[in-house]
Amino acid sequence: MNKALATFILVASILTLIFRYGLSSAITEKSWGFLIAIAVIYGLSMFASGWYLGKKDNQELPIYDLGFRFHLSTFLVYHAISIIWIISGAGNPNENLFTIYIGMGIWSIFLTIHAIFYLVERRKAIASLDKDELFE
Repeated sequence: MNKALATFILVASILTLIFRYGLSSAITEKSWGFLIAIAVIYGLSMFASGWYLGKKDNQELPIYDLGFRFHLSTFLVYHAISIIWIISGAGNPNENLFTIYIGMGIWSIFLTIHAIFYLVERRKAIASLDKDELFE
């Protein structure tokens, strides 16, 4: 964990809280245009913050991780906040944990694929690092 990843987790948490609020409001108001807009804005905001902070992360900690730590952090933040949101009753009554769990299952497949690529590429990345620079 470094500063860039910690900042990303904070930003992702704030964006996810805003998204959950907007999503619940859009469902309550049956405003499908707003629902689509908030989802697109959330996705683009998460991508932009991950891209920007991922570059900073690479400058601080020059390891080749294919963005896996950011992907895993996004998965954990999004699902933790979503589950707490629904359990606490903050969501719309039509929102339920079942849909969160289905999304979690689908996302887990992609996260597992990403983890496999990360583990394969990590070996190559470590082998190509200069040992004198690595252990200064």
